[in-house]
Amino acid sequence: MQIEQIVGAFLVCGISLAFLVFIGRLTVITFNDRCKRCNSLKYHWSKGRVFDSASGHAYFVCKACGHRTVAGDLGSDGRVHWYTGGTGSFLEDGTYFGDFGGGGGGGGDG
Repeated sequence: MQIEQIVGAFLVCGISLAFLVFIGRLTVITFNDRCKRCNSLKYHWSKGRVFDSASGHAYFVCKACGHRTVAGDLGSDGRVHWYTGGTGSFLEDGTYFGDFGGGGGGGGDG
């Protein structure tokens, strides 16, 4: 066997293994962070964000069933500090923007 064939086989196996690990990781993340009520697998990738100024809490909302989960604390200025470590802001009309760090934020709605 020539060295080129060995290197080629090694590269194909390495890239295939890396791809399988990547897909496996995405599958585990999706399964573990599904909606607790309806088991929607889209929840991790597409959750809404709302707030309740009376209670001072911010919520993640399942777009499939509407289930709300307390996920952060709302400041008086509209800034939310997510329990996952990220921050963002709500405008007066309820639009959410930003997620400046931390895990599990997934970007913004609006």
